[in-house]
Amino acid sequence: MSYVMFPYERVRQGSRIIVYGMGWLGKMFVEQIEQNHYCEVVFAVDRDYQSKKSNFVAVKSPTSIQGAEYDYIVIAMLSISVAEAIKEDLIKWGVPVEKCVYKYALLESDREQILQKINGMNHFLCDRVGKILYGLESYAENELWRSTCPDWRDSWLYKKFQSLRTALTVYKIDEPHRFVRIGQNGDGGYLIVDNYPLRQNGILYAFGVGGDVSFEYEMAEQGWQIYMYDHTVSKLPQKHPAFHYQKRGLIGRKDEQRPELSTLPEFLCENGHMQEQDMLLKMDIEGYEIDVFCNLPEDVQVQFSQIVLELHGLDNISNWDALLKALTKISRTHRLVHLHANNWGPISFFGDGMLTEAVELTFVRTADWHFSPRKGLLLRSLDVRCDGLRPERLAWQ
Repeated sequence: MSYVMFPYERVRQGSRIIVYGMGWLGKMFVEQIEQNHYCEVVFAVDRDYQSKKSNFVAVKSPTSIQGAEYDYIVIAMLSISVAEAIKEDLIKWGVPVEKCVYKYALLESDREQILQKINGMNHFLCDRVGKILYGLESYAENELWRSTCPDWRDSWLYKKFQSLRTALTVYKIDEPHRFVRIGQNGDGGYLIVDNYPLRQNGILYAFGVGGDVSFEYEMAEQGWQIYMYDHTVSKLPQKHPAFHYQKRGLIGRKDEQRPELSTLPEFLCENGHMQEQDMLLKMDIEGYEIDVFCNLPEDVQVQFSQIVLELHGLDNISNWDALLKALTKISRTHRLVHLHANNWGPISFFGDGMLTEAVELTFVRTADWHFSPRKGLLLRSLDVRCDGLRPERLAWQ
């Protein structure tokens, strides 16, 4: 049993009190007063007064309060809602609100839970503030660079940034089409082009599903067979008859030291899909996608009519060469038709442009459409902020 101090700070010494509630908390208050004689307990009340006993005071019905002489009524209840209800009853009986004393008893178990929540909140706030400060620092450094270096456009850094920006050029599909959002609103949902027939037994490969399978579930409901892989989760949060899940991961090149990881051609071969066309590929594997596409055979890549990809590490300059290689490889068979900046990560400024840590990309197979460069704001009405507490990262070209 926890020890809870009597609310001395709210009760004047030498005053006369009535204790409301004679559970273990009320008995503890009465015993403290009897030991230190801080004030006088006139009597105690309890709704179950007939079964409550005390060696120090009489226990009466709550109605005994009416007509009694006292300075304070100390409500000894653990539940805040019960204490508030008692307080409302006392006020109805004519007890002045300033004479109603209630102290929330913070038990040790409550304290541990509260500390856990505070620690979690501290981590959350530190993460948010850190990302904001990173963006502000990057902006300040970039403005200083542009104002003090007239030839910043000729620097190797800006030229490399321009190459990356060119590799992320978004194209407009010339033929009639429409985008649809698949999956939940927020992180985990993606835009795809729906002109492809959503036929029975279509094949979707999904890598890095994590704790959200809303995209896969919606596709399964439309008749697709879903081949899902993630070596970091033990089981899926949802089940569906069309889900084919294995706790394995994706890698660009076979590594004998990582038997839990396989290449995309190996997965296709295992499932008998080496001759399949018009499959869909969805990938969110926290940066490993770069190595996958750098090493993916072109004849395998072209088997997918659409590729939905979360691309990571754009704010890391040391990643840019590998990113450019991966994007160049994808562009041999596919065109980028949608880009949405993920607003979870920090932002970095380079000359007259900005990059976020990750972007959501939708590619369609080049052979299936005709294209022209897209102009203006890239954000679509179907896009939803990945982090609902932070603003969108607006991208345009």
